[in-house]
Amino acid sequence: MKLIFSLQYIKMKKVVDRFREVATLFEESSLNEDTSVSYRRYKDVTFSDNIKFYSFDNVEFINCTFESNLINVVFHNVKFERCEMSNITLEKCGIQKCLFDSCHMVGINFIDSNIKNTDFLNSNMMMNNMDKTNLTKDVFVNVKFTSATITEVLFDDDTFTDVDFSSTEFYGTSLAGVDFTNSNITEIMVAPDMVRGVIVNNVQAIDFINLLGIIIK
Repeated sequence: MKLIFSLQYIKMKKVVDRFREVATLFEESSLNEDTSVSYRRYKDVTFSDNIKFYSFDNVEFINCTFESNLINVVFHNVKFERCEMSNITLEKCGIQKCLFDSCHMVGINFIDSNIKNTDFLNSNMMMNNMDKTNLTKDVFVNVKFTSATITEVLFDDDTFTDVDFSSTEFYGTSLAGVDFTNSNITEIMVAPDMVRGVIVNNVQAIDFINLLGIIIK
């Protein structure tokens, strides 16, 4: 087991209660029978079996591939950097103070999960599915979210900057308080009763007027 000194720091504004780099981590090449994993670093590792009932605290996954699902898993202060996570399911997971940076997450499913104080940066999340997931004080920057399906999701003080939501469908999801002014919402689909309180710019307002069936002469 090799001791790793991590010198990388998150390249964004420091915010209280968000992911923080850990100075010393032990390098591992696989998971063992101990389901409580702390202060470990996995690099270039492929996880081919389902991961269930694990907890990860102060852990890094660098250039890793996840081929199977994560169920009832808790992540606290965990970094995913350049990871392949497409077409897998995270079900009933707790994700807090984590960082997803430059990850490939096409078709990923978040089901019955809670995501809080977590940053998604420079990642491809197109065609993802979020079902009954709670998002609280999360930050999305330069994320591709096109053709996603958002069902009964609760947004709470989340931030979206340069996020492409084009052709995304929202079902049973209130957009009250969600600020889309710095994102692309072309051709999104949402029920008219769910847009009350949404925050948009002048151009985007035209799209929402069309959703409401209002005709401007």
